[in-house]
Amino acid sequence: MSILTTYSGNAYPVPETDETDWGETVTNLLVSELLGGNTTECVLTTANQGAHRAVATSTTLAAASTMTQTYARHKVSGTPGAVTLSGTTAIADGTFDGQILIIQGASASNTVTIQDGANTRMNGNMLLALGSVLTLVWDLADSNWVELWRST
Repeated sequence: MSILTTYSGNAYPVPETDETDWGETVTNLLVSELLGGNTTECVLTTANQGAHRAVATSTTLAAASTMTQTYARHKVSGTPGAVTLSGTTAIADGTFDGQILIIQGASASNTVTIQDGANTRMNGNMLLALGSVLTLVWDLADSNWVELWRST
């Protein structure tokens, strides 16, 4: 037996206490409500282990612009040609503490440079070319995107 429960205006049939068949309904609830809808995906493997996949979007950025996160992962390229984002605010503020942002270079020639100190706390500037990846976390207390790791 399930109980119809409403979260953020969406109704879900959630299993009662002591039920073990949580199935697809609860998975959909988690994806929709806890993981931000279309920005991420949460899937269960055949062994019922959780797996997370960051859905990507292609983003074209102009020189001196500010990138705004709309997905967990952005594949970026500059236009026209190679660009450097704003030296003050390269990436707009995150929305919650611990938010993860993965930025992946999508072009060998139309590269994107993100400067350290531009609403970012990184181990130096980062040139995002084809195949390079920068992973950041939003630190609410510090009000900066903090570098977790990079691959060039």
